[in-house]
Amino acid sequence: MAQLSDIRYHAGPAISKHPLRDLLHDAFPLVADTQIVNYLLTTTIVYTVAGFAIQSPDWTTRFMILRRWAFIMGFIYVFRGITLLVTTLPSSLIDECRPPEIELTGTVAQRFGFIMEVIGGTALTCTDNIFSGHTSMMMSCCMIWRVHSRLRRPFSWMLYSVATAGILMILFTRFHYSIDVVLAICKV
Repeated sequence: MAQLSDIRYHAGPAISKHPLRDLLHDAFPLVADTQIVNYLLTTTIVYTVAGFAIQSPDWTTRFMILRRWAFIMGFIYVFRGITLLVTTLPSSLIDECRPPEIELTGTVAQRFGFIMEVIGGTALTCTDNIFSGHTSMMMSCCMIWRVHSRLRRPFSWMLYSVATAGILMILFTRFHYSIDVVLAICKV
C-alpha cells in the first residue's frame, strides 16, 4: 500500500513536498540516526517473545497468545494499509522526497525486493506515514504483556521503558509525524 501511495504522490498534482510543520518536531532536537528506532523495535519484540517463551506454562498457551497477537496485528496493518492509500502525507524525513524509480516502474520482483529492503530498514518510502507501524508493534507488545504476563512489576516496567524510548525516538528522528504516533497508540 505504501508503494501505491508513493505512486499517487509522484504522479499527482504539484503539491508541496516539504515536510509538514509538527509541534513535537519543533520542540525536540533532531537525532540523525534512524536505525535506533529499528533497534528499539527489535528489542521490544525479542523481549516479548523471550518473556512469553519462558513464563508460559505450555505450548497451548504460547500458541493462544501468538494467535491473538497475530489477529490484532493483522487487523491493525490492514487498517494501516487503507490509511496509507487514502491519505498521502509528504515524508517527514526527506525534503522534496522522490520515490525510487524501482518503486514507480519496476517489475513485480523488483518491487517485492524493494519492500524487503524497506522492511529491513535499508530503504525508505516517501509517503509511509499517517499511521506508525513501529508504534503499533511496540504498543501491541506492551498490550500483550499487560494482558497475558504473570510477571508484573519489574519486567513490565522494563518493556514499557523500552517501548516509550522507541516511541520518543520515532519523534526525535522525524521517522513519523506526531499524528502518526498518536493514531497508532490510540488504535492499539
